[in-house]
Amino acid sequence: ATGTYYPDEGAGYTDNSRASTFYIPDGRVVLGGYEGLTGDTLAERNWACNLTTLSGNIDQVGGNAGNSYNVVEFNNAGASTLLDGFIIEGGNADGAGNSGNSNAHGGGINNSGNSGISNPTVSNCRISGNYASGYGGGIGVSSGSITLINCIISGNSDVIGNIGISTIYLINCTA
Repeated sequence: ATGTYYPDEGAGYTDNSRASTFYIPDGRVVLGGYEGLTGDTLAERNWACNLTTLSGNIDQVGGNAGNSYNVVEFNNAGASTLLDGFIIEGGNADGAGNSGNSNAHGGGINNSGNSGISNPTVSNCRISGNYASGYGGGIGVSSGSITLINCIISGNSDVIGNIGISTIYLINCTA
């Protein structure tokens, strides 16, 4: 539903834990852009008007020091895994090291295949205002690929390179 969501909120989550992330399991379809929490049909979905934000700003104060390392995380996700219709912002992957540490990569989206390959699809999303001390301030891909369709990628920063080290397919995207 319309609004801003933080990965550390809800039953079973640790408040203000920087390791908190929106983990998207293999095969899941996650859609933003609904107006309310109940009764919405796919036909009523409008991601351009009903803005749904996934935010790493878990402490909800200025600055990014207390933000989540990775706002969204895919791990071993197949091509049928879809994230569609979200704003992804406020990731701060400032963990130590440049290789093997997901806390240093993919502030907005971290796509990894720890025991295989990960090839999810992200569409109709805006990925902005994220940081990484390694690679991929906006999007970090360490294994496999990620397909981005109709996305805006802007205002992200990192030390090594703005979009990861693996294959990224961009279809009708603005960077």
